[in-house]
Amino acid sequence: TYQIHCVICISFLSHYFFGVEAEEKREVFVKVVYDDKSVGEEVRMQKVAREETAGKCRIPEIYHYDMKLERSVIVMERIRNRRVPSRAVVVYATSLLGSVKALHDCGILHCDIKPSNVLWDGSSVAIVDFGHAQMIESARSYVGTRGFTAPEVVADEAPHSTASDAFSIGKTLERVAEDG
Repeated sequence: TYQIHCVICISFLSHYFFGVEAEEKREVFVKVVYDDKSVGEEVRMQKVAREETAGKCRIPEIYHYDMKLERSVIVMERIRNRRVPSRAVVVYATSLLGSVKALHDCGILHCDIKPSNVLWDGSSVAIVDFGHAQMIESARSYVGTRGFTAPEVVADEAPHSTASDAFSIGKTLERVAEDG
């Protein structure tokens, strides 16, 4: 069982919470998804990414998921996120580039890189939210978050690619540098 401590974010299809797993007393991140058609694929992609990158990309461990309810639930490792100070933007950028390269080297596109999906713990990044992730060899066009998705993908002129993830990295770094 899990005790929910606070709401992080409420979006159209998902709610996000911080909580504690009662038995283990470990902090967790809980994602409740109302469009459960994609949850199985999200869990699969996150597990594949975590296993395939073998420590080269920090990805939260999934402790539990349940798709039998009217809402799907994913419970995973909580990674504390901090604001990126301006003096740390280069370290953040280097960590993000290395993490996404590790995903690409394993044949995985994230397809929704943005500041809220890149957590900073003060020394390195963790990549979260694999809800739009795809394998490179079977990538298709899908609009991620406006302002962070490559124009050719938004225009439905090209499928996601390593180049479109690179565009999203650039926009993410631009935002982080502005906020730092």
